[in-house]
Amino acid sequence: MSRALAVSWLLLPAALWAQDSVPRADSARAPFACEEQGLRDGAPFGCQLLARPTGMRFPAGPLFWHLVRYPSREAAQAAGRFTDILTEIATDDGPETWLHRFGVEADVPRGGAQTALVGPLPLPRARTYRIDVFHVVMPAGARTAAQMHPGPAAWYLLEGEQCVETRKEALRAAAGEGIVGPAAGAPLQVVNSGAGTLRALSVLIRDDARPRATPARWKPKGACDAPPPG
Repeated sequence: MSRALAVSWLLLPAALWAQDSVPRADSARAPFACEEQGLRDGAPFGCQLLARPTGMRFPAGPLFWHLVRYPSREAAQAAGRFTDILTEIATDDGPETWLHRFGVEADVPRGGAQTALVGPLPLPRARTYRIDVFHVVMPAGARTAAQMHPGPAAWYLLEGEQCVETRKEALRAAAGEGIVGPAAGAPLQVVNSGAGTLRALSVLIRDDARPRATPARWKPKGACDAPPPG
């Protein structure tokens, strides 16, 4: 099972841990809780905060999340910019090194063994932004509580299948694909819709002054439990 190994903001000081998180329910069948250090100490499932750079600014126009996997940390550093984010995840086969760039669609980092593009991301208005980058590992059948984010959340699936239920639709993706959640303030629920473990990289872009997530009164209708169309 994979778990977080190390993190830094490329060419800048390491990101700091913060304490805001999705509230944990008390029932025996509690929703999946994405705590910031949930994969430490060998935990098989949970979330791990990989990076949290602040004071971010973005170019004009539609914003995209570029992910590029490199064979080593040194290769990623050589290819990246000081505004890129570099993360590493431990796996049984060694560390996975990912470079994250947020920019226009054509601003693809050079080189790399694997490239992915997720977006566009619907940014809310803010003077400066904070980006939370998480490694998420969910067991089969797990789902989060209904919640709202103050900015766009997005996921890139490394393993398994995921469904995000919103008021309007069920957004689905499998390994090698991405999902962009609804605009800021819209409720959602994240579901592991596959038969095995779900493993993903997740980002949330938000105003520096806003908490990461708040509970939603909206009740999911179970759209992610229905078979996918066609």
